Amino acid sequence: MKDYIHSNYLLILLLSALLPANVSAQVQVSGKLTDESKQPVEFANIVLQSADDFYGAVSDGQGEFSIRASTGNYALKISVIGYERFEKELSIREDTNLGEIALTPLAIEIGEVTVKARRTVRRSDRFVINLANDPAVFGKTGSDVLSMSPGVFVQERDGTISINGKSGTRVTVNGRLLHEQGADLIRYLQTLRAEDIQRIEILPTAGAGYDADITGGVISIMLRRLRDDGLDGSAGVSYSFAPGAPEESVFSLRPSYSMNYRNNRLGMYAMLNYNEDHIFEHAVEETDFTTVDRSIRSNSDMPLARRTEQVRIGGTYDLDARQSVGLELYVSGDLQKNRSRTGLMETTETKRTDITSVYEGRNMTANRAASANYILQIDSLGSLFKALLDYHRNGTDNGQDYRAEYRGYMSLDSVYRSNVLTQNSLYAANADLELRFSEHTTLGAGLKYSRSEMDNSILFEYLKGTVWHENVPYSSENAFS
Repeated sequence: MKDYIHSNYLLILLLSALLPANVSAQVQVSGKLTDESKQPVEFANIVLQSADDFYGAVSDGQGEFSIRASTGNYALKISVIGYERFEKELSIREDTNLGEIALTPLAIEIGEVTVKARRTVRRSDRFVINLANDPAVFGKTGSDVLSMSPGVFVQERDGTISINGKSGTRVTVNGRLLHEQGADLIRYLQTLRAEDIQRIEILPTAGAGYDADITGGVISIMLRRLRDDGLDGSAGVSYSFAPGAPEESVFSLRPSYSMNYRNNRLGMYAMLNYNEDHIFEHAVEETDFTTVDRSIRSNSDMPLARRTEQVRIGGTYDLDARQSVGLELYVSGDLQKNRSRTGLMETTETKRTDITSVYEGRNMTANRAASANYILQIDSLGSLFKALLDYHRNGTDNGQDYRAEYRGYMSLDSVYRSNVLTQNSLYAANADLELRFSEHTTLGAGLKYSRSEMDNSILFEYLKGTVWHENVPYSSENAFS
């Protein structure tokens, strides 16, 4: 009995000694941001990013920042509107003070005037970034500007946008809540020109005027409206490619067009975007097992093509100096086709199996949206009454086909296919009143009605002989409202 207890005691001590070696220690990385005059740079985004981890912070009024992160190798990235982007590789093993980091201002000259205006204002519940006619953001996208806005972290690799690292952040444009999320939202923001953005407001906590399920705050984007009568617009295209065999061609094509028109009280705008991307991946795997006589060799080709179209058309009409009505229509489509062909050889002792598999996938998404609003400016302090009607319909059609042929020790064929159809519809009506008594005192109230409908159909089938059979446990049809 004593030996048993003694053995377990030694085991506990051994585990206690080993566990810390397998857990990454948390350390603190700090520093201070300054400009060329040694003045602090406030409201800058500081990011530590590795292949697996992402940590962020915002510099305070003194330009100071502090980040808690696991030990490891990171890329330090610092971004703020009006300054050049700063990047540096770091190896963090203990608490580290980086000292002063000098950022280089973007000195943008118009004629003989150098533009260095204060862009970011901090209010009690939000940050406000004024971008109207700001040459520091010319040529950038909406996604670029957000990544330089205080507390906003855009991770294109993961398809996430967050405020202070909190998930559930939503984005509005001209007061309308965008229904795109994840990678679809980032792709839309990449189609916005920074020159067309009037103002961005960052609310870490969503107010009473938003749904309770918005847990990560709200980013409000107001697009520029043409104030004088006339027409302005822009058109552009970007193209990049990597030469190769026809099936291995890699290229990206992104034309875009935007327009603003105003005649007296009537204003209209339009945005058209088209993205086409072709990607090709080739993977080779060789695995040998040391404990058993087994090896795996595989060779895979994976071409992928994606096409996205977006059209947004809208208009406003000023009833008088304080009242306006607006209407917006939005249509988008996304088609992604991917194909994978893999040859695999598995050898176990003297038994060999050759597997040839082909996978084809098709993902189609269609969005239709319409919204109408009425806005009344109550006073010069910014008090507003807003009414909004919103409709959004999203449809997806995802299909997969898979065929695998086993030859050698195992000899069989596996063929199946699936198709998932989903339709979502959302109807919403909002009425919001915001009374502003001063810059720091606001009273808000609102009413909202919403109704959602969803139809979902899932079909899985497998081929037996020459006849397709439904895989009943995996197939279903559902309708919700």
